[in-house]
Order: sequence, then C-alpha cells, then structure tokens
Amino acid sequence: MPDNLAVFVEGWLNKAKSDELTFYWILESENDLSDTACFHAQQAAEKWFKALMLQNNMLPPKTHDILVLISYLEGLYPELEDSKWSTYSEILNKFAVDMRYPFFKSSALIVQKPDLELVKAVLEACKEFCYSKLKLDTSL
Repeated sequence: MPDNLAVFVEGWLNKAKSDELTFYWILESENDLSDTACFHAQQAAEKWFKALMLQNNMLPPKTHDILVLISYLEGLYPELEDSKWSTYSEILNKFAVDMRYPFFKSSALIVQKPDLELVKAVLEACKEFCYSKLKLDTSL
C-alpha cells in the first residue's frame, strides 16, 4: 500500500473527474462521439471504485471490469450485492477499453439517445455511491 493513501485516492478522483467532465463535454458537442462519451463514463466509474478500494486499504487490480471491482467491495458494502450493480456494470463494461480498438466486435457499437441517458444515470449512481462512502480530506 502507498504510504500516503489520501494522495493516491485523490489522484484517482481527479482522473475520474476528468473522465466525467469529458463525458458531459462530448454530450454537449455537436459531433456524434457518443461511443467515446460512454467510454469516458465507464472510465470515471472505474476510477471512483478504485479510489474507494484504496481508501479501504485494498490495492485495485489491473482491470477495467467494474463488476470485478465491485466484487472486492461487497464485503464492506453489502448494498453492492444488489443485482442493480451487476446490471450497472454490464451497461458500462461494454464501453470499456476493448471497444476503443477497431478489431473488437464491440467497437461497432452504435449508441442511441436512450442509451446515453441510461449511461448518464448509471454514471451518476456510481458517483453518488462512491462519494457517499469516501472519507475525503478537504485539507489536501
């Protein structure tokens, strides 16, 4: 574990904020980059869960699978055992890193307006959960 855990937690949160802001910025743009927006939503959620793991003295695994990250946290936060978190993970995981490569089948994923609204709702649910559990040191 890192010596100054709070700095590493804050680092993950800063990266997550960048992904979250990019998601919303892309949504507001006139370009059709919805798959890229959803990628950043997945990345933000992943980083929030990794920050929560670190805060709980867990070294986050090198994975982009949100369901795997959640499974590590279920013992501390039983509410994550609710099936909605499995559904949320499925929604976001399809936009993870693999879809960024043209030779993966999921790279051809077409994102419709209702999908974007669903991704946005899941993103907000992940953020709300993680921030409700994080003990942030505002003196940093």
